Amino acid sequence: MGISNGPKENVTASVTATGAQHPVWKRWVRFESHDGKIYGGEPVDFEIDVGLAIANKEEVAVRVIEGGCALDYEAQFTGETRVIQKLLPPVSQKEAGTVRCIGLNYKEHAAEMKLALPSTPTVFLKADTCIASASDPILLPSNVEFDEADYEVELAIIIGKLCKDVSVADAEGYILGYATANDVTARQHQERTSQWSYAKGMVQYPRFEKMMM
Repeated sequence: MGISNGPKENVTASVTATGAQHPVWKRWVRFESHDGKIYGGEPVDFEIDVGLAIANKEEVAVRVIEGGCALDYEAQFTGETRVIQKLLPPVSQKEAGTVRCIGLNYKEHAAEMKLALPSTPTVFLKADTCIASASDPILLPSNVEFDEADYEVELAIIIGKLCKDVSVADAEGYILGYATANDVTARQHQERTSQWSYAKGMVQYPRFEKMMM
């Protein structure tokens, strides 16, 4: 996940609000190490492309953060360094909750789909079970053909603070960081309904993660 910014309040029941305005880390990775436990932290090599390095089977060392939760603005470095065995999503399914998405906000893609640009934002939801690692397989249901699943590279915005009715001027203060995402869509199913949640929520791989000990 990209550079953090913004204050934090009570994000989840397990994260206590404090006065910190920014996390101690600047780049965030969440991963499983060789001991089978889940950690979070900052790459030792701040400039490294973590995903590319993992794909090339290169060793990526990470400075570990207490608790392994990106939403904890008070967490500090433990002084421990761990190597990534498996790269995980920057936040867990439980931490993320429902994923809110904006559709048809890219003119070229709307034209490709032969859809008119909406006068108001097209909002759809994805269940938290859609959150998976880039290294996880995408398992298609039996009613989805292989060539029907369409990939879409998206910008994911991680909200680090509970909010409602936030002004445009204040919005940046609620953003924890940015990440890339793959909004996989079953196109034929999308065209059969007026709601997109089914076609955009059924083809992701549900990762049920182990609790960090």
